[in-house]
Amino acid sequence: MHNSEIEPKQRIKEAALKLFARNGFNGTGLRDVAREANVNVAMISYYYGGKTELMKSFFDEYQDRLQHITIDAYSKSYEPEEMIRDTLKQIIVFTKENPDLCQITMNETNFSDEELHTYRINKIKKGSSY
Repeated sequence: MHNSEIEPKQRIKEAALKLFARNGFNGTGLRDVAREANVNVAMISYYYGGKTELMKSFFDEYQDRLQHITIDAYSKSYEPEEMIRDTLKQIIVFTKENPDLCQITMNETNFSDEELHTYRINKIKKGSSY
């Protein structure tokens, strides 16, 4: 599929993921994302509200997937050692299939921005009560 055939929101997401992984959150501007996605800068604000909200969407996706993996493992009825092995196997597969997402959510939300760090901690606390 040609880049122009992909919906603008998805192009923005893909471009931001690539650029955040390559240049870091602080090293990537909205104009860089817009240029890479072949959209107007205003479209990023329209779909995501800004760079920080775009980064939060990546963390939400990452955290939701890890929670799904964990809940899935706990819902199966097998021995604890097997459950841990299965969970780790699924996390490794997810990490291999989504290296940029894993890289930016682990690196950027820890060090780049206080708002992102606080958002991540609160999201983890909220999600850990299942």
